[in-house]
Amino acid sequence: MNEKTDNPSPTSHRFSFYSANGMLPLVKSIAKDVFQLHTEIFETQERLAAISITRGQSGRKSDSPDSTAATPYSKEVQAIAATVHAKQNRMDACIKELTDLNLAAPQSGKPFVDFPAIYDEHDVCLCWKIGEPKIAFWHFPDESCDKRRPVDMALVPAPAKIELSGSL
Repeated sequence: MNEKTDNPSPTSHRFSFYSANGMLPLVKSIAKDVFQLHTEIFETQERLAAISITRGQSGRKSDSPDSTAATPYSKEVQAIAATVHAKQNRMDACIKELTDLNLAAPQSGKPFVDFPAIYDEHDVCLCWKIGEPKIAFWHFPDESCDKRRPVDMALVPAPAKIELSGSL
């Protein structure tokens, strides 16, 4: 997630502690994909930059304006760059999926997802970190996830009981 989360709008959906935790099976899968893709893209871009620097230092010159034509590995480098582009598109689709669910997706390589909520009568973000079994922390919308605090269960309203009719 980014360092600072935008305040939810007054009309945006707010999650209860229980509804947010109920969404975790879906959110876990999407968030793990976002985090993994972000990591892979970053690492691959670093390698491509190192190749570019090395190629520039080799003293090779090319008649073509496309500098990737200067090495015997240019087609491989272009294929890697195309793979990075495809991964970026996939990551963007995953982030859109999370934002369509009214969640703040992991960003900047940080493994956090925020669920807008109201806690102790304040707008907050219930904050889940990839790898945690459930949501157990929160922070204010203008704070980073690094400042998250444990949820005080005494302040969390009990889930609404669903009464089933005798037809089952």
